[in-house]
Amino acid sequence: MDIRKVGRARAVLMVKPDWDRSTLVTMLGGLAVAQIPLGILALQGATVWQSGASSNLEVGRALVASMAGPSGIALLVATVLVAPMVEEVLYRGYLLGTLVDRGWRVVAVIASALLFVTLHFEPANLVASLCLGLGTGLCAVQSRSIVPGLIVHIASNAFGMWYATLAS
Repeated sequence: MDIRKVGRARAVLMVKPDWDRSTLVTMLGGLAVAQIPLGILALQGATVWQSGASSNLEVGRALVASMAGPSGIALLVATVLVAPMVEEVLYRGYLLGTLVDRGWRVVAVIASALLFVTLHFEPANLVASLCLGLGTGLCAVQSRSIVPGLIVHIASNAFGMWYATLAS
């Protein structure tokens, strides 16, 4: 859909949010929801660095090794910036924005989060993807903009990349 049409950018949540206290609290809440799986793992003593599982440690080592060259920088940019931008425009902008316009706020957040999970369909990431989808969906609905959720998504992916390197 052409966002240059009058009112369309607002309908798909591609507008500048009101940067007020409510938006910042919503972003913190969205980030907290997105990090629930890691918190649960930490409380169970099952994070990568707590468990020391060799398969998990190898992922961190490979990631650190790949960061040395241009391909590592490309991986970092793609994971931390490009993927969140594309995903937020699609899932929280067009999909969630269209459903919210019809008055289905709760359904919109749940539907966009569940479809977001299908894109990240790896057994180890299902709950984390669902929590991130719910957190960024909450941000989009509360702020009526994809920007706060985009910031949460970028922060979450950046944290995930950093977290994976701790095991090395």
